[in-house]
Amino acid sequence: MADWLNLGEILRVNAGKYQGKMCLKEANRSFTFEEINSRVNRLAQGFLELGLKKGDRVAVFLENSIEICEVYFAAAKTGIVVAPINFRLDSKTACYISNNSDAKALFVHDEWAPMVD
Repeated sequence: MADWLNLGEILRVNAGKYQGKMCLKEANRSFTFEEINSRVNRLAQGFLELGLKKGDRVAVFLENSIEICEVYFAAAKTGIVVAPINFRLDSKTACYISNNSDAKALFVHDEWAPMVD
């Protein structure tokens, strides 16, 4: 049987293989594979410190960004399931998805925090 790599393992392998190479870039910032892997490991540890465990769900209400990539990587490393909520949805639909996702945590961009409140 083959050993399959999940998204978190792929990042770990590539962080060793392409340490100084750019992994993610936005308009005003960029991170290498090694930097992203380090940031993701800290986020994964944060998930666990919140009491989240393998199989738990986290809802994600973020724009397309480096942070949403990091949440997906950290979830893969911990076995946590991501329930994405499209930031372009109206508040009623976003609320419905969040309330019915069985999420134990919600990650939201500052810009969308008032809608969540």
